[in-house]
Amino acid sequence: VLARVPLDEQVVAYGREGDFYRVEYAGMRGYVHADYLSTEPAPFSMRLAGDPGYARLDTSAIEAYASSEQVDQYGYYAAANANDADPSTAWAEGAGGAGEGEWLSLFFSEQKVAGFAIRAGYQRSADTYNANGRPADIRVSVAGESDCTVTLDDARGEQVVLFSYPVVTDYLSIEISSVYGGASNAYTCISDVRVLLAG
Repeated sequence: VLARVPLDEQVVAYGREGDFYRVEYAGMRGYVHADYLSTEPAPFSMRLAGDPGYARLDTSAIEAYASSEQVDQYGYYAAANANDADPSTAWAEGAGGAGEGEWLSLFFSEQKVAGFAIRAGYQRSADTYNANGRPADIRVSVAGESDCTVTLDDARGEQVVLFSYPVVTDYLSIEISSVYGGASNAYTCISDVRVLLAG
């Protein structure tokens, strides 16, 4: 026994094996007998969560595109930088303003996706993080589901965003809805996005 789930508490079911559902509850994954569950389709949503240990799609299997890319005297901040698993590089949007409405999209072969891990901002150092804009509210799109918005923390390091249930999709798109402003640079950055596979 991993845990006791209180009566009428909601769990997320990922599939059925015989008389048992595979579920996630309070950050734990295990099995609950079908007699103890009532099921109804859950609306698609997403939330910040701790890392539940999902495998990550290899970056070589992903193509990254963006609505714009920053080029300046310091370098070229391409969409591919957000898909290289290197927090010392970053995609920076190159549009005017703070970056609201700019997007980053990852395309890959069809996968069962549980969510994604994101390093928002330019995470090379504390100075680059604070100098540049960071996404605050992001609008996320995947195939077959309504777009959802989630608010990221203004903090260095990786943040995990989990979907309310796994989605079979061949793309993940992140649109910047609002930003935490940078101290000296107008453009907004994302250092890394990793796709989490739902096994």
